Amino acid sequence: MNSSKSTQSNEDDDSKQNLNQITNSIQKTIGLLHELHLTVTSFNAASQLPLLQRLNALVAECGTMRTLAGNCNFQIPMEVINLIHYLFTKDVFNSCIAKNQITKSKMDAFKIADVSAKLLDPTEGLFFP
Repeated sequence: MNSSKSTQSNEDDDSKQNLNQITNSIQKTIGLLHELHLTVTSFNAASQLPLLQRLNALVAECGTMRTLAGNCNFQIPMEVINLIHYLFTKDVFNSCIAKNQITKSKMDAFKIADVSAKLLDPTEGLFFP
């Protein structure tokens, strides 16, 4: 009886340790994604090497996560995965809509400037000889 309690205790400790390792790996991955985002949004020729290093670190960390996931035996309800997918998709669409509106506004401003320039060119000589 004592050995079964000891075995169960060891399994619980291993499970908690695996969960902590996965949690740490997820946090590290999120940090790497943030660094990668900053590198990509401010990309120039000098940031090519850091970009490659961050990509390699992200791939390595994803491999670590995959290895750690093999040691875990818990299930995630499909509702949670569907909710995460929904929220992610909604965020991506909202981001695209916002960027589209900014781009549309810039294009509208260029069109207005172009039209006003075309309208004012013929009349320029009339008012300002």
